[in-house]
Amino acid sequence: MYSPGFRASIDFTLMHEFLPGDFFDWHVDTTPGDGTGRTLNANVMLSDPLLDFEGGRFKVGATTLRLSQGDLYIYPASYPHVVEDVTAGRRRTLVVGVVDPQAVVEPDAHKRLLAYDWQGLRGLGGRQLYAEPLRAPYWRAATANLDALAAEEPILFGAEPKLRLIHERHTAAMGRPAASDTGPHGWGLYDTAPPLSHRRAPGTAPPGTARHLAPGCP
Repeated sequence: MYSPGFRASIDFTLMHEFLPGDFFDWHVDTTPGDGTGRTLNANVMLSDPLLDFEGGRFKVGATTLRLSQGDLYIYPASYPHVVEDVTAGRRRTLVVGVVDPQAVVEPDAHKRLLAYDWQGLRGLGGRQLYAEPLRAPYWRAATANLDALAAEEPILFGAEPKLRLIHERHTAAMGRPAASDTGPHGWGLYDTAPPLSHRRAPGTAPPGTARHLAPGCP
């Protein structure tokens, strides 16, 4: 039987399915002060990259992961990542979103986690559940990662305006000066250029989907 702490640490589980033309643009899954409590992404490659699809390379920052079917890969949700265009076949991954229950402050968080899990956690030593400052070391590490990426990969940053925007918004959220609030294409972080997208011509098959696998998830 799972403990309340374990259950409350799982924000959602879902399956990402990409068909030809689908991709994930550069994005992060949490930003300072967003109240989500997100910490890690745990992914499992369900498809065989050698047999089931072409393209669809996965990158975290400047690192391209060489994945095989069944591989588990875990990375901070605050680190920029991307899935390049799938050019053929079907790419499927299992995604688990991990949270720090003590840092969740969004108003509807309790609706996505079992009530008794939260009640159980509240009884563990009377700890404060909703405390974003507890995540200060997490955000320091995320800031250092983005700063290093900007300094060490100027060509990548020059070619990917979305990365520059992510860096600027992160530094602004941390109380540091940001050059601008939009990139050269006028993109907001998730507004006019959502991370999950596709390049199919009008009238073709619909884009790949994200299928939630656990009841009560968004």
